[in-house]
Amino acid sequence: MIDVRAEESVVAPAGVLEQLTVEQARARRAAILAEQGVTADELRELGAAYRLDAVGVAALSELDLLDYLLDDAPAV
Repeated sequence: MIDVRAEESVVAPAGVLEQLTVEQARARRAAILAEQGVTADELRELGAAYRLDAVGVAALSELDLLDYLLDDAPAV
């Protein structure tokens, strides 16, 4: 049996409430992008094209939340 929780990832587990400083949120955002090996725009393009696996979708979701909280969300 494989324990998927054993994998190292910067993506927070579902249902976990975290309180971050602005610096921590920016560092978390950078870590997510480094883990995925793409820029934010590239990650969003991959998501729009349905080319992300489950980890990529979770990373994109957290990135969007962090951008919203940091007020760096792309203009609609």
